[in-house]
Amino acid sequence: MKSLLITVLAFLVFAQTACQDSSKELELKQKELALKEKELDMKAKEKELDDKKQKANDKPTATPEKEAEPTEKKTAGSNGCNLTNPVRFKAGASAQTFKCELATNNGNTKHRYTLQAEAGQDLTITFKSTDANYDVTAPDGVGRVNGIVSPREQIQLNKDGKWIISVNLDPGATFGDYTINFEIR
Repeated sequence: MKSLLITVLAFLVFAQTACQDSSKELELKQKELALKEKELDMKAKEKELDDKKQKANDKPTATPEKEAEPTEKKTAGSNGCNLTNPVRFKAGASAQTFKCELATNNGNTKHRYTLQAEAGQDLTITFKSTDANYDVTAPDGVGRVNGIVSPREQIQLNKDGKWIISVNLDPGATFGDYTINFEIR
C-alpha cells in the first residue's frame, strides 16, 4: 500500500511539474509572439517612412531651378568648378556656394553660373576674391559688363528666365581663386 501511495504521489508531482513546464512554455511563446508583433509593427513603420521619403524625393521641389542644364567638362585648375555651373538649391535651401579657381595657363579665365528665377525675386550675391570679378546678365541678354567686385550685392530680378553670372579674371591676372554665394528669395 505504501508503494502504491508513493507511486501516486510521484505521479502527481510529475504531472504538476509537467503542467508547470507547459505553462512556462506557454508564457514564453506568448512573449515571443508579442516580440514578433512589435517587430512587424516596426518594419511597417520603417516602410511607411521610406515611402514618405520616396514621395518627398519624387515631388518637384519649390526651388527656382526649373530644368537641369548639362554642364561642360571640368577644366584643370578650376578646383571642382565647371566652365558652366547651374545654380541649384537643395530641398529646403535658398543658397548655394561655389569655391573655385581661374588660371590663364590652361585657358580657364571665365566661369559662368546659370540661375533659373522669376521676376520679383531678390538675388543676393556674396563674392570674395582678390584677382577676379563678376558680371550679371538678364534672360533677355541685357546685362552689365563692368566687373563688379562688391563683397555683397542684392539685385531685384525684373525678368523671368535664366540669369547668367560670369566670373572673370581681372585684367593682367594669371590666377585667381574666389568664393561666390547665390541666395534667392
